[in-house]
Amino acid sequence: MKQIRTYTLACLALLLASCNNDGGDFSDGTHTGNRNAVSVTFSLSSAVKSATGELMNNVVYPTATEGILVGEQHTKTVYLYIFQGQGEEGTCVACEDVGWEEYFGDDLPVHTDESKMTYEIAYEGFQYGIPYTLMAVGLSEGAETVYGFPDGITTGQEGTPGTKLGEAAAILQQGQTTEGIRSSEVYVGRTDFALGNATTPTIELFRRVAAVAGYFKNIPEQLRHPDTQALTDVTTLRLALYTQQNTRLPLVERAQSPVFLDYIDSPATGTGSEVLASMDLTGGNYFTAAEDGDIASGACYLLPIPSPDNNPDVTGESKDYTLCIELVAEDGTVLRRQRAMLPEGDELDPGITGGGTGIIDSESAYRYPIVANHFYAFGDEDHPIDLKGNGADLTITVDPAWKGEENLGITEGTTEN
Repeated sequence: MKQIRTYTLACLALLLASCNNDGGDFSDGTHTGNRNAVSVTFSLSSAVKSATGELMNNVVYPTATEGILVGEQHTKTVYLYIFQGQGEEGTCVACEDVGWEEYFGDDLPVHTDESKMTYEIAYEGFQYGIPYTLMAVGLSEGAETVYGFPDGITTGQEGTPGTKLGEAAAILQQGQTTEGIRSSEVYVGRTDFALGNATTPTIELFRRVAAVAGYFKNIPEQLRHPDTQALTDVTTLRLALYTQQNTRLPLVERAQSPVFLDYIDSPATGTGSEVLASMDLTGGNYFTAAEDGDIASGACYLLPIPSPDNNPDVTGESKDYTLCIELVAEDGTVLRRQRAMLPEGDELDPGITGGGTGIIDSESAYRYPIVANHFYAFGDEDHPIDLKGNGADLTITVDPAWKGEENLGITEGTTEN
């Protein structure tokens, strides 16, 4: 499949239509009956917003000759959660499946200009003048099982309050592995709501996961083994994180600057989840500089995580990189590790002054957080990274949001390679 050259992340939008207040009876303080139904219109948007609420610039690669290709998204299910109250202490009182897949049938929308539906909220317990929060969660195929939706956010029963808004999270479920995380997208948006408001509130959904992708050519066929110094075949190329992946995602965005807090410290147990994508190099023409040489590519979604400075790995060691590529022998030995650094001036790099501390940090460009709605790219299909050489560190591009998205090679709805 031809891969799209733009690397800005698609985000969803929810438009909450104003309620029809014709002939309702609010004498008991409760909204009942379909004559006063609250409707929600769902559509896709290319607007991009950071956790601070500010609009972010889209970053794109040069357009193809036919122009910028429209981005893709993979939403299959959308849940609407209703919280009584506003702010982190609001408690969930209802959850509804809006019927996204049922509405579109076999033609689930993948493009931002094809998707729009209106849904009538079934909940009849709205109290006139009481503040509420409406939060929508969009999920790709398989993400419900991976993260335990819709039951991961409870509505409360028999006097037990529902989940608080500030505690709402996508949590890797028991029996699931980080292989499920790599193929699952989660979109979230919310807005304040009060029955009888004259204006129509708006909810915008943004992808709450990050992604890493890499494209490589001219890979060294042999490297010296670190123990024996013997020339050893390179059989695998891996994209790797400095530590185990997180397994929990806050659904309500948290501060990203000046201190990065938009994550839940929840490292996966065991080992191995630091490998984000593994590319088998056997049986292919990956070791040639010829134009017809194969390109090794791999990608995954992952949950936000702070930089190594603030989050030593599970061994207690503070690593000197966030992302790297590893060239690996058949026995699993890492023959070469090349760190990924940010481009000069990238907003995720606090700079050589240590983010205003006055302490010189020449390695800061190698240590950065993995931020929701960001795409970390090692080259692209048309410009793969050439690995011929002495193993110098690599420069990646980090797009703060996608408007368009290439086919990352991630298989939706699966929990295994």
